[in-house]
Amino acid sequence: MHQPEIIIVPALFATIAYISWLLVTSGMRKYQLRVLTECHTRLVDKLGSVQDVSAFLSTDAGSRCIRDLTTEPARAANPKAQILRAAQRAAVLVCVGVASRRIYRTAY
Repeated sequence: MHQPEIIIVPALFATIAYISWLLVTSGMRKYQLRVLTECHTRLVDKLGSVQDVSAFLSTDAGSRCIRDLTTEPARAANPKAQILRAAQRAAVLVCVGVASRRIYRTAY
């Protein structure tokens, strides 16, 4: 009554799904960073003199631009969200572990 595929197949599927998710999200982050960097490079190229830079920085768009350059993304800056996300992941992993243990006990 050995049925290791009960655990192996879902674990393999979960691993492939996780690796796919990692590849997709890292590609998206890389693309977003490239677009943002290109936009800021064009902006710096357009600003030719110190007076242009100071005039730009005194506007709302200039302050947003500098804030975007100097701060981390919002999801990384919010510690409450990080703690809740970690707690949710831990709860899911505990449930998966308990279910795997019960399946293992009934199979063997």
